[in-house]
Amino acid sequence: GVYLIQDGIFRYVNPRFCEIFGYSSDEIIDRMGPRDLTHPEDWPTVSENLKKRFTGEVESMNYRFRCIRKDAREIHVEAYGTRINWRGRPAVIGMLIDLTDRVELERQLLRAQKLESVGLLAGGIAHDFNNILTAISGYAAMLEAELKEPELKRRADQIQKATERAANLTRGLLAFSRRQVIKPEPLYMKELLSDFEPILRRVLPENISLTITARENAPIMADRGQLEQVIMNLVTNARDAMPEGGSLSIETADTNITSEYIRHHPWVDREGEYVVLSVTDTGMGMDRETQEHIFEPFFSTKETGRGTGLGLAMVFGIVKQHEGFIHIYSEKGQGTTFRIYLPVTDQTPVKRKMQREDTHLQASGTIVVAEDDETVRDVAVTVLRDAGFTVLEARDGTEAEALLREDPERPDLLLLDVVMPGKGGRDIYDLAISLNYTGKVLFMSGYAENGLHVNFVLAQGMDFISKPFTPSGLLKKVKEVLGG
Repeated sequence: GVYLIQDGIFRYVNPRFCEIFGYSSDEIIDRMGPRDLTHPEDWPTVSENLKKRFTGEVESMNYRFRCIRKDAREIHVEAYGTRINWRGRPAVIGMLIDLTDRVELERQLLRAQKLESVGLLAGGIAHDFNNILTAISGYAAMLEAELKEPELKRRADQIQKATERAANLTRGLLAFSRRQVIKPEPLYMKELLSDFEPILRRVLPENISLTITARENAPIMADRGQLEQVIMNLVTNARDAMPEGGSLSIETADTNITSEYIRHHPWVDREGEYVVLSVTDTGMGMDRETQEHIFEPFFSTKETGRGTGLGLAMVFGIVKQHEGFIHIYSEKGQGTTFRIYLPVTDQTPVKRKMQREDTHLQASGTIVVAEDDETVRDVAVTVLRDAGFTVLEARDGTEAEALLREDPERPDLLLLDVVMPGKGGRDIYDLAISLNYTGKVLFMSGYAENGLHVNFVLAQGMDFISKPFTPSGLLKKVKEVLGG
């Protein structure tokens, strides 16, 4: 927008200037001055710069500041101005550029970079921590099984419970850092919501009403358990925002994101067909400052001791790992809406079958355990041998390769750590396929890095067990894979 200032009043503004501020030219020209449009906190700077130009201390300058539109909305602008003589007296003519969209993009980019940095740190810590937890939990379980004295058994049990709490923390960090292993399948959001609704209602008090409206028809590719975690975390967050009660609504719909939509919504960066999940509460809402930090791990508005601060960080990570977007609409005292956009898939969902656990499967057969962490390997090998399996140990991918090449038909199961020095689990899996291996494969990992996929999305049909696992959990999974 172009402007001309003389005697502290706008003597001329062009149509674009009026458009930026939402006023007509009649409302501005000869009636308003820079102070009327400038944010009060920025006026001292603007006033000083105008004074320098009018006195001739500087001929021209440019700088950024905030203004207030007619509709009271705050905008960011950059002003370029030059001192001139107009009708025999000093004046300033200049140009004003609306930077609001650019500033918003810069803010979101900085936020994304910050979250990415924290995510890398969190993922790395969780990876090492999960190996330690697997060992602690495994040895504690084996110890408990051997102990006879009730008090000693109770103490061993407390160790296992403590490791489970620690494991929940690392799961949250992995979800945030997008390094959690997911098994996507084509599914309908409305069917998932219908199945999950009874559980959601159980976590809500009687003074909060829940309404679910599912309008979408397109399927998405998602990990069912992770999506349920997203919904549960959003629902419990909404519940905590309404201590006096209120209304909670969950809606789904199909939508098409176009380039025009992206131009006006900088937090979206890909066109296409999406299913939108909206979770809206009538709670206390959030100010802008809170919204800036809401997805950061361990950030919480709750009092100390009430929650880990990982709930919404997990939501953010899971949505991003599913190649989706998330956005908040909230005002203090006006409630909050979380909108999640998940890409549509062209694959058709398959009707789910109830699986019956085979408790009579005999623990027999040969298993190759490839794990570079000595304590984790020792736990897995001990548990499997005690259960009756023949176990061949491999300290890394190279040793696992040697065992396979020696006799590719001998192992009934390959238990492979995904991330190992040199050759990882995926490399051994590919080798097994090339050697016409016909047995089963079970991957294990404390986190997902550059393994089976950039984002470590497991190809359908591949089996996986997350660290930390318990001895009983490992045995159950191994029997499930061998019996499948």
